[in-house]
Amino acid sequence: MRKLFSTLFLLFTCSFSVLFAQKQEIDSLKKVLPTYAETDTNYLNTLNELAYKYYTINPDTTLILAEKTLSISRQSLYEKGQVEALRNKGLAFYVKGDYAQALKLYSEALPLAEKIGYKKGIAKLYNNTANVYTNQGKYPKALETHFKALKIREEINDKQGIALSLNNIAVIYNNQGKYPEALETHFKVLKIREEINDKQGIALSWNNIAIIYYNQGKYPEALETDFKSLKIREEIGNKQGIAESLGNIAWDYEKQTKYAEALEFFFKSLKISQEIGNKSRISDSKNGLAQTYLSLKNYTLALQYAQESLNMAKEIGEKVLIRDINESLSKIYKATGKYELALLHYQYFKSYADSLNNLETEKKTANLQAQYEFDKKTAVMQAEQAKKDIEQEAHKNQLYWLIFSAFAGLLSVLIILFLIFRSRKKIQNAYGELAISNAQVQQAKEEIEVQAEELAQSNHALNLAYTEIHKRNEDVTASINYAKRIQNAILPFEERIGKSFGEDNFFVFFKPKDIVSGDFYWFEEVQTPSEMIKFVAVADCTGHGVPGAFMSMIGNQLLHEIIIKNHIYSPDLILNNLHKEVHRVLRQKETHTNDGMDMVILTIERNTISLRNGISKIEYAGAMNPLYYVQNGELTEIKATKRAIGGMQSEEERFFGKHEIRIENDKNITLYLCTDGFQDQFGGEQNKKFMVKKLRELLFSVSHLSMPKQGQILGETFDNWKGNSGQIDDVTIVGVRIG
Repeated sequence: MRKLFSTLFLLFTCSFSVLFAQKQEIDSLKKVLPTYAETDTNYLNTLNELAYKYYTINPDTTLILAEKTLSISRQSLYEKGQVEALRNKGLAFYVKGDYAQALKLYSEALPLAEKIGYKKGIAKLYNNTANVYTNQGKYPKALETHFKALKIREEINDKQGIALSLNNIAVIYNNQGKYPEALETHFKVLKIREEINDKQGIALSWNNIAIIYYNQGKYPEALETDFKSLKIREEIGNKQGIAESLGNIAWDYEKQTKYAEALEFFFKSLKISQEIGNKSRISDSKNGLAQTYLSLKNYTLALQYAQESLNMAKEIGEKVLIRDINESLSKIYKATGKYELALLHYQYFKSYADSLNNLETEKKTANLQAQYEFDKKTAVMQAEQAKKDIEQEAHKNQLYWLIFSAFAGLLSVLIILFLIFRSRKKIQNAYGELAISNAQVQQAKEEIEVQAEELAQSNHALNLAYTEIHKRNEDVTASINYAKRIQNAILPFEERIGKSFGEDNFFVFFKPKDIVSGDFYWFEEVQTPSEMIKFVAVADCTGHGVPGAFMSMIGNQLLHEIIIKNHIYSPDLILNNLHKEVHRVLRQKETHTNDGMDMVILTIERNTISLRNGISKIEYAGAMNPLYYVQNGELTEIKATKRAIGGMQSEEERFFGKHEIRIENDKNITLYLCTDGFQDQFGGEQNKKFMVKKLRELLFSVSHLSMPKQGQILGETFDNWKGNSGQIDDVTIVGVRIG
């Protein structure tokens, strides 16, 4: 009974603080309204602002006020007022879950905003449109539209808008499971919002940071951060935000098996969400209740809330919610013995999950980010070039002024000489001296004119040469950056490797020396009738930069053909065939080129049909590069065959040794595949190489830590060792933990 009273008291005080804070802002706007005539733009702007204040607490009121503003703005031909009124109507429908109507209104407002050059409004409309795409799971379209908004906000230096765009981009990264990128972006946004004292934005940033902690399984940190967000939202009276924070806190409690607290906060969130008509939050709260009742084995209530949640999520077309609720229903039906229904909903869950995170979406996301960075750098380069042009023009003007001053000085000398020698007594001498002076002046004038002409011609030639060199440099750099995007797209996505080994069971430390890399890493899985075989390879191609990148593309493609097409699975035979193919593709017998690559390759086989369903065999083969692994508290190095892949050879055929690693199923084994870039890097106090011994000691010292933490420490150690020294080679280390 005491618990019930506490819950009711908290609900009452929370609602009171929300209404009080919101009422202050709304009342101040209502007081201003009567001071203006209805056709006054100040009246319409205030009415639009009032409609905007209501959209998170009562979207129906927003619709009424926005419709009134739209009607008056059309009568008075006030186009900015029409833009904001249409946007406010769209926001109200967005909160109510009618995404089609919201998009229609944003599309109607956008041409008006573009017509009057209302850049801030254009950016807001792009942002609102992208949020709808995000909720519909259309991540590439959402990112493309967010980057449009961000570009405009950077042009007009709208810090609050910049923070909002970056925030929404980070939300998409989070939905795609890119937690480090999302977390880094959210903390960048938080810093901007704290600088401008944007309390609503600060609360949103803490909320989004907590969501990432939750997705990473850091539930205590998520709970603490969600309470930070809730406190600010209660202070400013953001009713929609309060509902969201309450729901997130409930999920934090549910994951920590604190089911009583979870139910309490889910019901709080549901109550406020129903008051403001936010269908998305209503659906999320009911799904949370279903999950909690499932954990409490109250299957009747769990099924009831899950079905209600799914119906509402389908109504508004929110794919992420539909995916999560189908997963809940699958678990409920499985727990109640209805296996056919459990399988059906699991298939729905997988279908939605795959559609939200397919490879094509990942590539489009990477391309959008790369294009945005490229456009930004291009704009900076253009600004720098314009500055140089201005400085050069000023230098020319200064030179012309010096020449003019010289002529003026010479003319002054002539006048003075004429006055001095005008005397009758020395008139003859004066004429003689004047003639000589005239000749000298004429000669000086001709010399100056010749020098000026030569200088102008030299300056023109220099300008032409500079322009040509600058254009070629731009073209080459743009081409190499495009090649980098292609190379990055060919490399395996880390999310795919994480899905195979587990997100905490691997890391990739990949640091090219130049824009493109001669190193590459490769991962693939092959299912045979009895085994699931995983292939992990790391290669160091001849050279770095563009030549190395060409070799890496060749190596990547040849590995695919040897393993996937030709079904060669033994690591020593893979290297043998790769050597032959490099010889063939580069025609090294005819061209006598010595290009090739060093490589380390692992095969990890898992038995999928016998009773002993575990790792059955790990095999390694290496061309020049060894394998390191840590097992039972000891680091072991397996030497590579001292032969490279490709290049000139004197032997009849090149063979590579194969090694099998003993497996203890009850023990972890951590394997490291490396190129020689890390150990060969110069640095430290005496500017010496890092060396193999120090690398082995470093790997062993971090081997007990989580794999992502190991990758972080390797990166920090490399940067600290390198210091101000230039990077001499591409660096790649891949770590995998099994067991």
